[in-house]
Amino acid sequence: MGWLIALGILVLIAIIPVGASIFYDEDGFRALVIAGPIHIPVFPVKKKEKKEKPKKEVKKDTKKNNKKAKVEKQSLWTKFRVFCHGVKSEFLKIHWPSKKDMVRYSIATIFFVIFCALFFELINIIFALVQTLFK
Repeated sequence: MGWLIALGILVLIAIIPVGASIFYDEDGFRALVIAGPIHIPVFPVKKKEKKEKPKKEVKKDTKKNNKKAKVEKQSLWTKFRVFCHGVKSEFLKIHWPSKKDMVRYSIATIFFVIFCALFFELINIIFALVQTLFK
């Protein structure tokens, strides 16, 4: 019986997702309350009229065409060397955490897992007590 109640609650949570979303876009700061398929703006934004952008004339750029031709003419070995150089430069940009940070993150993760386990065990005990009351 307890698992049936828990399953019903999970189904209701899955059917009617409720949440909030806060973001910044071209119209400015916006906040929404989300209840299922309905998005309710907290701070309504006035709709702006869109101006038509004038079309730009397409110019043929010989420099771009020359660069494309050079890229196509490169050998496979040259392309591989350029790729490896890019990988090395991106690898050097990575910020690796220190040992102290890793120990701190690991301890926080372990405590969070223990907290979640205890929380769900407490919920299980509460449902078991409620179930024994209604038998």
